[in-house]
Amino acid sequence: MKGYLFFDIDGTLVDSPRTNEIEEDVRDLLKKARENGYGCFIASGRNRKGIEKYMGDDFDGYVYADGAGIELTGHEPVFFPIEEELVRKLEDIVMRQYHGNFCPWSKDWGYASDVTFDLFCGYAGISPDADDVENRWLKKPV
Repeated sequence: MKGYLFFDIDGTLVDSPRTNEIEEDVRDLLKKARENGYGCFIASGRNRKGIEKYMGDDFDGYVYADGAGIELTGHEPVFFPIEEELVRKLEDIVMRQYHGNFCPWSKDWGYASDVTFDLFCGYAGISPDADDVENRWLKKPV
């Protein structure tokens, strides 16, 4: 392989939060890059659930959840989780002591404060009141 190309989703592969799709001309460029010997990868802060709709033949692998998950085509996924106890401590410091927004990610889900939840849902084109919880990749904290 000549080299590796890593692409973010939001604002790079996907330019419009309304369609939330990779345009055909971008897919053509990815195909040409791969034909010319370059590996094409998604590198996203989103978790796995948030990138699933983009996974497929256009890419050779994925780095997601801010590097906590890595998948290469033909290999077992690798995960670098943060212990739940540490996440709970961070949540307490950020949300309760400093009244900030907190959005930790798991492999399949993100958890967000009300403000962050509404912001992410709006960008992803998901209604915050939708009933299809299984298809969501973002939840409010418990």
